[in-house]
Amino acid sequence: MGFFNIAGLTALICLPIIIILYMLRPKNIPYSLPSLYLWKMMSNEIESASQFQKLKSSLLMFLQLAIALLIAFMLAGLFIKNSQMPDRVILVVDCSVSMKSTDIEPTRMEYAKEQAITYIKQLNKEAQVTLISLKDIPEILLTDETDHSLVASSIKDLSAIDAYSDINLALQATAALKKDEGTTIVYFGDRAFPGAENVVVSKDNNNIAVHNIAYTIYTGATEMRVLADITNESETKVHVPISLYADELFLDAKQVEIEPHESAKVFFDKVPLATNELKVQIDREDNLVVDNIAYTTIAKEQIKKAVLVTGSNVFLEKVFKLNKGIELYQAEPKDIDTLKGFDLYIFDGVLPTTLPTDGAILLFDPPENTYFEVLGYAENPELFSAGHEITTHLNKPDFAIGSTQIYEVPTWADDVLDTEYGVCAFAGTYHGVRIVTFGFDLHSTDLPLVVDFPILMTNAAGYLIPNSMLYSSSIPAGEGMGVRILPNTEEAYVLNPEGLKEHLDISNEETLYKNTNSTGLYTLVQVSSEKETIERFGVNVPLRAAIEEENSEATSNKLEVSNKKSLFIILGMVVLVITVAEWFIYHYRRKINAIKL
Repeated sequence: MGFFNIAGLTALICLPIIIILYMLRPKNIPYSLPSLYLWKMMSNEIESASQFQKLKSSLLMFLQLAIALLIAFMLAGLFIKNSQMPDRVILVVDCSVSMKSTDIEPTRMEYAKEQAITYIKQLNKEAQVTLISLKDIPEILLTDETDHSLVASSIKDLSAIDAYSDINLALQATAALKKDEGTTIVYFGDRAFPGAENVVVSKDNNNIAVHNIAYTIYTGATEMRVLADITNESETKVHVPISLYADELFLDAKQVEIEPHESAKVFFDKVPLATNELKVQIDREDNLVVDNIAYTTIAKEQIKKAVLVTGSNVFLEKVFKLNKGIELYQAEPKDIDTLKGFDLYIFDGVLPTTLPTDGAILLFDPPENTYFEVLGYAENPELFSAGHEITTHLNKPDFAIGSTQIYEVPTWADDVLDTEYGVCAFAGTYHGVRIVTFGFDLHSTDLPLVVDFPILMTNAAGYLIPNSMLYSSSIPAGEGMGVRILPNTEEAYVLNPEGLKEHLDISNEETLYKNTNSTGLYTLVQVSSEKETIERFGVNVPLRAAIEEENSEATSNKLEVSNKKSLFIILGMVVLVITVAEWFIYHYRRKINAIKL
């Protein structure tokens, strides 16, 4: 039992006032009497001239005191506690991007944390609490914790990320943690968590989001075209102003009309090819600010230096000179051990004493070496694609080979081309250097005469010397960004939008940068003794997944955080009954006194 508003108890000052009123002597009233017969009946009223009299027992006084006391309790918000609180609880606090909405002040996230802490304070002291932070991947922060102050402190430290959470993963986590039917799951967020008591913290979804930017550069064009996807998550049709910024400079603006829960595509033309970064911004206030901006970067074609070491292979020379992204040099086999500083080394029928470490390597019909084992030779084999990215668009190789080496594929490589006798081409990463090996001499094949040749060489060059070290120019928040580590890299790190440096693992040729829970532009830096390579990528709020919408409509139990049951109505009814009783008693006594008089 307690009070919601202790200040309401100031109404108790009425109690002594009522008592004092009953102690005051009634004012004498002059009577004109024909006889002194009634004087004896009034003598008790004038025994003393004092203003106060001895307090006498009065039923009306007690009733009025009771009414005043009950009204004071009503004003103070008298309540009783519900003793039916669970002994084991799993608290799920939603930390997805929508919890940054401001339809509930200051934000849904802060309000949800307040509600969760209030709920914790009402639990029994021995209650066990498991705390789960619902992010892109649910985090189990505490398990069966009985120190409720620690739980409250952990809740205070929670913050929303810029990605949407996956409720399915959270359902799996709670199912694993729920030991018995006596465990209660309580969810604090802006959706509905199936199978839980839900404390919903949302009022409306007045939100417009930009979640994707794409661009198109046509061959021979001097400008590019930009596309932005805009989504209306609100319940009404909206007219939205959209602005495009190129390298932080305003470039263009559009107005778009979007129906409720629909999307629209906005096109911007005549964007300069020299642009490095694009930003699309919604110029309209709504509940969620973070998804009003989206970023992407423009992948610039970088010229790579390649060296061809061959006796006389005009086929390789011509096919690589056709690649506008490659600047081709040629060298004599006698100079093979002196070459350095190239992005790609192409060795045709030759192999240096020591493999280069500063660039990728493409081998044709290599001599015997210690890097991989040749099992034998095959004559006129039938070729099969192994499904490697180098054979993209070559489901069934359409060329013939007179003779080829058959390899024991090393552990660091994967098959590229297979035959009925074994593998004749493979690709992989050896000590941080990408290597592609073809076991045949082009002169013993008809490959240069068929359309497969430029496709195969372009794919091989793309695998060996990709245009970008990043797998994409922009990704949704919460997803990992694949990074290719350059040969001879001594240090690699990412600068996040806040300017914090996070180092990457350079022990492998490829790594995954995972800490993308904040939107904005990220910078990848790779440092070697010869150069520093810098690339940027954007991280944007993802499109709300369909499962999010389905779960938001799910039916579930709603929970009021407070376990305090107000007695306001009950007290009010009691006051009404006492007031009616007091009124009848008062009028009944007046009637009796009138008869006596």
